[in-house]
Amino acid sequence: MFFHVGTTVFLAYAYREGFGKKGLIAIVGLHTIVDSMAAYYQLTGSETFMYATRLSLPE
Repeated sequence: MFFHVGTTVFLAYAYREGFGKKGLIAIVGLHTIVDSMAAYYQLTGSETFMYATRLSLPE
């Protein structure tokens, strides 16, 4: 949840400051990395990737 709120705020700032396209490209790249780590965690159960993609402790 915090990731999406943060990216929304960043994109609004980037648009206002005149570098909206570059900001969008950066956010798409960052989102791709985070989603890839989450998918890797789902496939392997790696705790390292779980902590990298979640803010909560495992149940």
